[in-house]
Amino acid sequence: MTSGETSNDDDELKTFESGGSIEVPVSQIESSLQKLWRKAAGVAGSPSAVTRACLWNLVVRVSPELDFAGAKKLVDEVAAQIPARVIVLRPSEGAADGSNKIRAWVEANWRGKGGGQRPSGSDEVTLMAEGSARDRLPSLVRSLITPDAPSAMLWMGKPEEGAPARALVREIDRLIVDTRKLSAESDMISIHDLSRGNDGLELADLAWIGFSPLRGLTASLFDSIRAPGSTDLISDPGDLEKIERVEVISGVRGNQARSLLFLGWLSDCLGWSNFARATSVDGTRVWTAKKPSGDSVKLEIRTLGAAGAHQHGVVGLTLEAGDKRWSLERDARKITVHGSGLPPRVQPSRSHSDVDLVVAALGGRGRDPLYRQALAKAVELIGS
Repeated sequence: MTSGETSNDDDELKTFESGGSIEVPVSQIESSLQKLWRKAAGVAGSPSAVTRACLWNLVVRVSPELDFAGAKKLVDEVAAQIPARVIVLRPSEGAADGSNKIRAWVEANWRGKGGGQRPSGSDEVTLMAEGSARDRLPSLVRSLITPDAPSAMLWMGKPEEGAPARALVREIDRLIVDTRKLSAESDMISIHDLSRGNDGLELADLAWIGFSPLRGLTASLFDSIRAPGSTDLISDPGDLEKIERVEVISGVRGNQARSLLFLGWLSDCLGWSNFARATSVDGTRVWTAKKPSGDSVKLEIRTLGAAGAHQHGVVGLTLEAGDKRWSLERDARKITVHGSGLPPRVQPSRSHSDVDLVVAALGGRGRDPLYRQALAKAVELIGS
């Protein structure tokens, strides 16, 4: 080996140990990683020994219109909590010279480095595909997935239609999306279509996970509660069948994915169907639906237009049945719950970072069959 080759290898090792990325030939991704990990580990038993870990294969597909640097930062923060072989896909329309090629970079995501613990790390591979080379990504992903670990894909942006997209999804066990950040509500239809016919695919949504406490509070409004010293019910689960009107209030403008999913969840749980769009009043979107009894229920989404409104997709909820009324009100600090005939109660509201939500989606909360059903109902609302 020449001194020039030795110097180049030393520079690559320094870059790898610092978490920097190194461009490698696509055909040499695995061999390059093996070589870099061996050098980083040093001699077995020495103080520089490292552990290479992998609990998940995490494929991150970043749509061309999204902030790639922000996506990479999110990946680094997730990998710091969950050891994973991360495969970042960055497709583009094609180079200015009309070339269609794939470029590859490798790097390590380190944990415990410099903290007095034996350092451990996991792999990260970034693939940039141009033009028609994007069609090669599914087979390349298949070759890079570690067979002994489950596989998830975080699809950042609108899922595409067509054979390449479906081929990518066939390579993974869990598809993670974020409907909060879709540019249009109709993009939820693409997610639904992409998952149809693949019943074994686990489907997770960061928006769904983020407002799970509100769903729990809504369900708790109808717990059986009896008056002290009486057999009379103050709160009766049977009131759910009598609901005549639901209003969801959103604190964000534009895409109302969370409000639609909330209505979709209620509709699925209570058997509401046959959605029909009604005339909107003062910007409030209105649908009617049929209950199993044949009676109608009115569904509404109202968006707060005031400046400085709390930025959350569901800041309020009202349910009405005859003279009974239940509601939730959320602001930046608390959620106030009003049950019919019950004193109000207050609990703190929590915010979740994107990193928190992705980590949760890779855990048990990413396996929620109710989400797929709520999404199907939300898609019906969008299409009605």
